[in-house]
Amino acid sequence: MKVEKNAFVAISYDLYDVTDGKDELVHQVTAEQPETMVYGVTPYVLEPLARAIDGLEQGAEFSVTLTPEEGFGEYRDDMLRTESVPRAVFEEDGKLDEKKIYPGAQIFLQTNVGQEVAAVVLEVNKDSVVVKVDFNHPLAGHTVKINGRIDEVRPATEAEITAASVGAQCGCQGGCSCEGGCNGCCN
Repeated sequence: MKVEKNAFVAISYDLYDVTDGKDELVHQVTAEQPETMVYGVTPYVLEPLARAIDGLEQGAEFSVTLTPEEGFGEYRDDMLRTESVPRAVFEEDGKLDEKKIYPGAQIFLQTNVGQEVAAVVLEVNKDSVVVKVDFNHPLAGHTVKINGRIDEVRPATEAEITAASVGAQCGCQGGCSCEGGCNGCCN
């Protein structure tokens, strides 16, 4: 079977940052834990990746390079925010670990929907920690290359098609249930 609409597809791949001629491996998805999709149904599949695997059979290899516009977007200064976070958020047993939280420290915070974002500590006060948060994707502004392999391709089951299409309709990802509404997973 070939990759076509309503096919269940599992892929493994290496993601490289190839900006400015460098070739730096930044992410791997293995055949033991592949990325899966229902081709033509699963939302948020990068269009150049979808084109690169279209019509391929199990075992086929692919390579696709994505510009910032096609991949993770251009870097946007308006995605930088300065926030004052209550000091207690960073404390354990009422104490701040000054080896981790200090002006200039690079840290990661989690948004209210569980997304990890990079931040830099600007200042530490008695009641708060002031941080500059970068809501850009870490690869925003970068050209990336995906070298991968089709590990599995087969007809998708009705349940897989429904799950992929329901997620597309309500914006849910990663296993939330949208029966009777989105149960808080849509934002």
